[in-house]
Amino acid sequence: MKNTNSEEQAEITVQVTLKGERARRFAQSVKTSGRSNRGEAKIRLEHSLDNFSSLAAVDHAVARN
Repeated sequence: MKNTNSEEQAEITVQVTLKGERARRFAQSVKTSGRSNRGEAKIRLEHSLDNFSSLAAVDHAVARN
């Protein structure tokens, strides 16, 4: 995703491995949404970063103000 804002032009690539129940839920989300694995991961990570300033621990998210 390229924007004119120089801050948003920086890019990073992340590789993750999901196992077990999380892998199953992710695969179901991909199937339901019709997105690719990469597209689904991107939109979910962007949503998390946009809405939470911190994930201090599992089930302890700090909402972004």
